[in-house]
Amino acid sequence: MGRIPPARDWEAAAARSRQTYEKALPGLLDKFWLSYVRLSYREDESGKVVPDMDPAIGDALRKTSKDGFDTWHLFRALTMRCLLLRGALSDVLTQETAERMRAIKPDLELVIVPERGHAPLLNEETSRAAIQGFLDRLPAVDSSII
Repeated sequence: MGRIPPARDWEAAAARSRQTYEKALPGLLDKFWLSYVRLSYREDESGKVVPDMDPAIGDALRKTSKDGFDTWHLFRALTMRCLLLRGALSDVLTQETAERMRAIKPDLELVIVPERGHAPLLNEETSRAAIQGFLDRLPAVDSSII
């Protein structure tokens, strides 16, 4: 992460992204991948197609992994209702970790999104229905105080 070289063109960037992420996002068409890379790449001043991210983003992740940074205390401190969308194919958020989260926070709403890794795209029917249902269950706000 943070060490992706430039691509020769948009099609090459799409092919690279597909190769990298297709295991987590199976069954998507070529036009999806061309659209997807437009969200994560840009053309630099010389016209090269480069990842549109801070190259140091991977440094923090590598340091955190090495140091064993523990964030469970932050999760335990949550008091609001939460929805967790877990991609069934995720190699980042395991089912065991999701269950541990539910054990800590029994009111956590856990929805498994089929055929998605980490993270779901949020346009899947399962994701959309879970998000809409979660929002529909939120308490009404007195609009006279807004």
